[in-house]
Amino acid sequence: MDAEIKAAYAIAQAMIAGKTLGELSRLQIILQTVCSLVAAEIGCKRLSDQPESQSGARQ
Repeated sequence: MDAEIKAAYAIAQAMIAGKTLGELSRLQIILQTVCSLVAAEIGCKRLSDQPESQSGARQ
């Protein structure tokens, strides 16, 4: 996990280096959107992986 955090930090540093405040704001919005989409996909996969008795009736 430590290696992933270091890689993420290096990528983030490369993405923000030399950017203006406006560019950083747009980047933040884009990254928040991506995080929301990934979180939604994870939620959908968790729901679809649950046994029928735990997730309720499905049609």
